[in-house]
Amino acid sequence: MSIKWLRLKRICEEMTNRIVQIHSSTELDDDHIAATEFNEQEATILLNSGRTKSVEMVIKAIAHELTHIQENNNNHNIDFNEKWEKNVGIVTEKYNK
Repeated sequence: MSIKWLRLKRICEEMTNRIVQIHSSTELDDDHIAATEFNEQEATILLNSGRTKSVEMVIKAIAHELTHIQENNNNHNIDFNEKWEKNVGIVTEKYNK
């Protein structure tokens, strides 16, 4: 099954109110599944192409980075994990519509 990248981009933009670019690279270290850089207007999500091969893994990674963008920080705590899990559900639901 192919990944619907434009749909994911639109979902990200809707959930962050930013212009979002999604990139995939072989250059990320193996211990990183994804990364993000963002400001008030734009966000870039970088996926590790060696670690994000399935739709489910791509959605999980994107939802993780979306949570950082929404929270405007790179912190990981219990509150972050709860919001991340919620975002996985939201992205999955929107993706499958």
